[in-house]
Amino acid sequence: MSAVLVSRPRRLGENARLRASRRGFTLIELLVVIAIISILTGALLPALTMARGKARLATCMSNLKQIAVGMSLYSDAAGETLPVA
Repeated sequence: MSAVLVSRPRRLGENARLRASRRGFTLIELLVVIAIISILTGALLPALTMARGKARLATCMSNLKQIAVGMSLYSDAAGETLPVA
């Protein structure tokens, strides 16, 4: 006995739904993704701003240290006098 595969007839709306599901994202899905990205960006910007401020502070502290070391070396070489501005 051989098995015969019988497919059921498709309804007219079913083909349209299959084609629509293969097309891509819907407008609602794209808007949701954009909203999520904007929320995440808004949450990360303050942290990035704070990190940038800390980096500037570290650079400033390093520059001040270099000035202090230079003045110390100068005063040692110049007989304990500081440079005149």
